[in-house]
Amino acid sequence: MTLSADAPMTQELGDLNHTPVAASTTIYEGAMVGDNGSGYARALVAGDPFLGHAVKQADNSSGSAGAIDVEHLSGRYRLQVTLSGVAITDVGSDVYGSADDTYTLTAGSNSPAGKIVRYVSANTCIVEFATLSGGSIATADLADESVTVGKMADLAQGSLISGQASDRPTALDASGDGYILVGDGTDVNSVAVSGDVTLANTGAVTIAADAVDGTMVADDCLAGTHQAVVGDGGQGIPVIITKSWTDAATGDVEIYNANAPFKFRVIDAWLENQGANGANANSIQVCAAAAGANAITDAMSLNNKADTEIVRAASVDDSEGTVAASGSLYLRQVKAGGTMAGKAYIMAIRVS
Repeated sequence: MTLSADAPMTQELGDLNHTPVAASTTIYEGAMVGDNGSGYARALVAGDPFLGHAVKQADNSSGSAGAIDVEHLSGRYRLQVTLSGVAITDVGSDVYGSADDTYTLTAGSNSPAGKIVRYVSANTCIVEFATLSGGSIATADLADESVTVGKMADLAQGSLISGQASDRPTALDASGDGYILVGDGTDVNSVAVSGDVTLANTGAVTIAADAVDGTMVADDCLAGTHQAVVGDGGQGIPVIITKSWTDAATGDVEIYNANAPFKFRVIDAWLENQGANGANANSIQVCAAAAGANAITDAMSLNNKADTEIVRAASVDDSEGTVAASGSLYLRQVKAGGTMAGKAYIMAIRVS
């Protein structure tokens, strides 16, 4: 249908709103106002949708629900508040209401209300509050206009949400703040994930390019054709174990002492010489036990090797090359003279 005549509009200006007050309720001037879950205002109780601050007292202690309205601030506005323990480093933090006159930085079951925009002094700060009629916003992110939302099913496909780990779907183990691009609104096994997240065993997850820091990938989150752990005939992901050694008498340089993080097989090794060995029979050998026992590689000679020169193992003993989870790995340093120093690079592959 289209208009065929003028349609005068009723415009409301300002940052004030009026909400009917719950029965047998008094809301004092300056109190945070909450929605009691039935559409009526009351002095805020932790968990209520936040409606704003009362600008004058509304005494409905003897009235029925909706007998009077409370006039309260609404929309976006700033107030100076007392917040116990607030520090200058809290600027930008979310603020919650746990009672009509109590502000906290702890989410828990409290009511999201605003964000600290300025530190004034100990226990005092300026908070920018944000509301929507009926409290339909869970948490307003005042910095970039994004919204923290807890329920995937309420979101349209393609919605972008952000916020704390506690607000995320439980099937994704999120580490720190990031973003989740919603798939069909209910199926968390078909969402694209970007940001700083740790992935658990949650099914099929699409990862955006450059989205995952390799140090945060769980041991068992890679499966299918890109296996992290392989048997014979599998295609594994190599790892490089590095260890430096410094000038010392003949002895062990410990890499793992009964604490290898997973089972692996050594397949190659290199040394980067960083010392003035001179014409001395100095060498480094990769071993699976202390004191040069269970040698994995041959002894890699550093005799007359120049600074930064690379030496590679001529052989790897397959019978000794597999190190069990919680196993050991050492460099056996043999010094005959000169100055020994350098770094070893040991290529390995995880095995089942």
